Amino acid sequence: GKDASHKGGKIAGFEKESVNRGRAEKSRLKKEGMIKLKDILNEALKPYEIILQQLGGNRFVAMTGAKNLGTSTKKDLSFSIGRNAKKVTHVKITLTSADLYDVKFINARGPKIKVLKKVKGVYGDMLPKIFKKYTGMNVRL
Repeated sequence: GKDASHKGGKIAGFEKESVNRGRAEKSRLKKEGMIKLKDILNEALKPYEIILQQLGGNRFVAMTGAKNLGTSTKKDLSFSIGRNAKKVTHVKITLTSADLYDVKFINARGPKIKVLKKVKGVYGDMLPKIFKKYTGMNVRL
């Protein structure tokens, strides 16, 4: 019922299992540090990548037929979409300074460009719902 307690790579003595296994060890602390590093790397995504993730990522692209994804200021994402009931051909989503999004639904046919709807102050988790409302297209199954 006793475990070997180690110090400096050598056995320092024997103690109860519960005491020995409850102590924070360097090997466990290193693993926790790696998890934190991974979280930091995920936060390093660019705003346009985050917008695409919030819409659904590659599944969104497959469901909507989104093409020509691009950015002009690195804080926005614009793309064209396939045919839909609301006649929207292009969408532009811009990150504002308040960490909210402004969304423009555009109909561009030839030389005519018409903004069909502007939605301001959209939270990230509301992007798929707003997209469905103004295009009629599902972003996921």
